[in-house]
Amino acid sequence: MPDDITQTQIDILNLLKDQNENWTSPKSLGERFHLSIKTVNQSLSELLRWGYRFETSRRGEVRFQTAPDILFPHEIARGIKAQVLGCEIHGFRSVGSTNSVAHRHAIKNAPEGTVIVAGRQTAGRGRLGRSWMSPPKLGIYLSVILRPTVAPAQAPGLSLVAALSVAEAIRHYPGLSAMIKWPNDVLVNGKKVAGVLTELSAELDRINFVVIGIGINVNHEPKDFSAELADRATSLQIEQGCPVNRVRLVQEVLLQLEKRYLQFLKNGLKDQLKAIKDYSSILTRQISIRHDNKTLVGTAIDIDVDGALVVSVGRRTLRLLSGEISPTESY
Repeated sequence: MPDDITQTQIDILNLLKDQNENWTSPKSLGERFHLSIKTVNQSLSELLRWGYRFETSRRGEVRFQTAPDILFPHEIARGIKAQVLGCEIHGFRSVGSTNSVAHRHAIKNAPEGTVIVAGRQTAGRGRLGRSWMSPPKLGIYLSVILRPTVAPAQAPGLSLVAALSVAEAIRHYPGLSAMIKWPNDVLVNGKKVAGVLTELSAELDRINFVVIGIGINVNHEPKDFSAELADRATSLQIEQGCPVNRVRLVQEVLLQLEKRYLQFLKNGLKDQLKAIKDYSSILTRQISIRHDNKTLVGTAIDIDVDGALVVSVGRRTLRLLSGEISPTESY
């Protein structure tokens, strides 16, 4: 995706942004970066081709106007408030799965906080072997590499941490009261708007790395969902009634995830359990559970400090660390 944008073009772009509403001449840009005016004008033309817009004065001066709705790493990195997550950002026009790309980077010792972001996925994955619909220019498809210093048994809690972080980021937008459907879905008005896929590389006593994949339906319209998904999925644009800036949302997700992840490293889920429960869409509700190749019906009564869902089924109490659940009634 961003591979054709040179560092020179990014430097020119950032300087124009820093100038706010002041006009800047190609000559002064050339002097600043030791470039010919021809090279400056070529760089501006390339940025226009990518969708950036500039105003031009009668004297040929320019000033920044707008950026395209593309998840360029340099756009995400500019103004990001997270300190660790986003230390490296790799962007692609199209990948099979951002989690697969992140896994390859992690094996090659990519630092904790490395982010993989793609314009589209051709083989996006969800939990339980499901696919994740990933059309171009509409959603957010990203993966984050983490290297937590916790026991492998604690790793499942990171799915809830990530889901909570996405819900928190979405709640920054007016009217979007995001909820968590245990263990890794995020809902708005009862419909799925985001999902988390956590994949682990570990040994018996230590975690090598964790890849957290996040997919968010952002600027989809109803026509962008298949008939199969129309009743179960939604997007932030549909629910809010206007488009959402995807770069800013990625920045907010990474900020929230970093805050929650650092809490998790100190105290596990203990400090976040109240928020997880408050945001839960299923606690106290009757649910259907796929367990031991059987379908059971029970009531979700708690989420414990390990992230397990506690369910009352008749006279039994089940503690689920993973599984497939669905409400038996509408939200």
